[in-house]
Amino acid sequence: MTFGLIFILSIFGLASIETESWQCRNDVEVHCAEGKCDAKKSGEFTPMSVSFDGLGKMSVCAYTGCWEGVGKVSSSDNFMILNGQNLKFSTSDMKQNIAIILDKTDNVATLKAGSFAQPLVCEKKRLK
Repeated sequence: MTFGLIFILSIFGLASIETESWQCRNDVEVHCAEGKCDAKKSGEFTPMSVSFDGLGKMSVCAYTGCWEGVGKVSSSDNFMILNGQNLKFSTSDMKQNIAIILDKTDNVATLKAGSFAQPLVCEKKRLK
């Protein structure tokens, strides 16, 4: 039954789910701890590579590796929020809870991962 439904939907082009994805970078590195935040400007740090999509797939790369996994997605008006719990770092056993909040009107996001609190400039892409 399920195969038949997928087959019929694919004939009409309805089984192809299109989602949006974003690739982001930070021009400033912000660390917050002990009640204060410190920032480093471009040239004083290695920028992060952050990507995510509307299905919750997340990749947050910093320095020697990436936290990767699938987070919970929620949307409200122009905002999309991703919440990834216990995402494993690719080069160690370190795990991190990561939140990304995206404003779809200007493709600006905020990332919170450990002591990182990064403003991100994102580019929207289309996936099929």
